[in-house]
Amino acid sequence: MTIAVTQTPAVAGLHPVPSAVTPNSFRPLDQANQRLENKYGDEVERISRSMRSAEPMVRMESPRSVSAKDPIVCQCMRVERSALINAMEAGCHTVQALSMRTGAGTTCGGCLPRLAELTAETLWQTVYCLEVIDRAPRVKSFRFEVPPYHGVGQPQPGQRLIVRATIGGVDVQRPYTLTSSVTEQRYYEITVQREPHGIMSNWLFDYMGPGSAVAILPPSGTCFFELHEPRTLVCLVGGIGITPALGICRSAAASGARRRLHVDYSVSTRSEMVCAEELSELASQHSTITCHTRITREEGRFRGADLARLSAELPDCDWLICGSKLFRADAERLLRQHGIAPRYVHIESFHAFSDAIPAESPATAVMTPQQRRLAGYGLLIAIAAFVVQRCLASTGHCSIGSRRRRHIAH
Repeated sequence: MTIAVTQTPAVAGLHPVPSAVTPNSFRPLDQANQRLENKYGDEVERISRSMRSAEPMVRMESPRSVSAKDPIVCQCMRVERSALINAMEAGCHTVQALSMRTGAGTTCGGCLPRLAELTAETLWQTVYCLEVIDRAPRVKSFRFEVPPYHGVGQPQPGQRLIVRATIGGVDVQRPYTLTSSVTEQRYYEITVQREPHGIMSNWLFDYMGPGSAVAILPPSGTCFFELHEPRTLVCLVGGIGITPALGICRSAAASGARRRLHVDYSVSTRSEMVCAEELSELASQHSTITCHTRITREEGRFRGADLARLSAELPDCDWLICGSKLFRADAERLLRQHGIAPRYVHIESFHAFSDAIPAESPATAVMTPQQRRLAGYGLLIAIAAFVVQRCLASTGHCSIGSRRRRHIAH
């Protein structure tokens, strides 16, 4: 599962979802622009030609924080290079210290190699695949050896492993949730669902086998779950969103942690279940772990009544939500309606990448398609306003001239 973490503290709160600008909201502008173009097409074209050689009427300026003089190194946390340099001058001389001080590299981890360039550390390690395990028709677990350099520290439940491979001549890297126990020293395990257009997932399924090599970074991420926390952790997970809950339960069982864990696992059909038998076995062996598997085509989706029952049985809980976009939205809505405080809710989102993005792209400011569209509409509105003003002014001059001629005639 490829994830993008939405919150970094161990007990995370909900983030407000930015309101999206839908295509329907542009429909009035589209119609207005079409009318203006039909009426003043020639004038707009003339002004457009003149603007190519003149000062633009609307100047789109990049924010100061993305200037070329002070590039952003961590796009997720918007950490500039100067902030990293200042942290190093204050005594942060390792990637881990820089991450803890500035927050850089704590979300997707894509900027960790650039932090390593600043600290002169070598983080990428080439490792070999030890085993590939079929979990479901489109899900496999890949186990990679743990390099000696990584044996210094122990990962935390919920952290991720960044995997890099050269695919079609392009370096591609993706973060995957660790599903192996944090006490496991022989291998790192990631559990991946094959996506129709996923560059990395398809490559792993087609070419990765025992003896194949990839590059990895040490397990990272400040979003993890303490196994000795007294509050119960309830994991509401769906589909491939089981991966963080699987890693947490395995870690708790292997370490003998006493934290109460409950997993409510939703899948559409029985064939889509991932490690459900293992979770049931862990629950039978450890009194602190319970699990309920929900076949939604047979039992229906997770509902408010299910949440009320869970809350009554397990009060004062932390909540982890992970699954598809629809699953996350429904679970978050139910928690809000039930009065669960946002500070006790953590949401992990994930998505499949369909494009091969270089692993280390320059830290430059790039406008999103939505931003480019808004900028284009802003420019069209400015041009239309200029045209209307010019035409009104011309009409006014004509009216004044007519009144003057009538006055002279009289």
